[in-house]
Amino acid sequence: MPSTPSSTPGSESQPANGATRPARRRVLLVAFVAVLVLAVAGVVAVAVQSSSGSGRSAEPGTSAPPPPRGGVNRGAVAPDFQLTTLDGDTVRLSSFRGRPVIVNFWASWCNPCREEFPLLRTAYAAHRSAGLVVLGVVSWNDIPSDARDFVKQQRATWPMPVDASKAAETAYSVPYMPQTMFIGRDGRIALRVYAQLTSKVLDRGLGQILSPPAPAGTVG
Repeated sequence: MPSTPSSTPGSESQPANGATRPARRRVLLVAFVAVLVLAVAGVVAVAVQSSSGSGRSAEPGTSAPPPPRGGVNRGAVAPDFQLTTLDGDTVRLSSFRGRPVIVNFWASWCNPCREEFPLLRTAYAAHRSAGLVVLGVVSWNDIPSDARDFVKQQRATWPMPVDASKAAETAYSVPYMPQTMFIGRDGRIALRVYAQLTSKVLDRGLGQILSPPAPAGTVG
């Protein structure tokens, strides 16, 4: 008798191995897509976490990351800036070349900034006669009236230039506050502090910029 289609080897009715291959491929494809989705979600989560950290004030005693590209660190020439103070005066950093300078980026809503003000006030009073200059750069779109009220409350008498255009903030790359630059008489940054000042750190910075200039002809 002639063979029936159901008994023909390799027919569709046969449960041959080839019939299961498309199903296996579909399972593998679904698994691959699931792994890919999880990987992409992980990358997005890390990116969001990283971006959410910017714009915050650094807490005292914590290790802050280095600045993004474009920032300036120890040994670099401090970028010049010219700003108008809360009192309406014009201040240019380069005009203080030859004197020790502290540039402190702050805002009145930044609690660590507020807490370090008494240290700056004490240092300015103690070393002003030695030529120390302190510039409190009002940053991050702080409201001038709020900044002015806090300055008055703290009896702070050093110049408070307002960085309304964010020119100084951009030049120094300040993604969070407070940050403080100790600038030597040669106009170079001797120390950059990425967190709230402490007495110990402040004394360290002052020790590096208050030393008298080297005699002419001396090789450092």
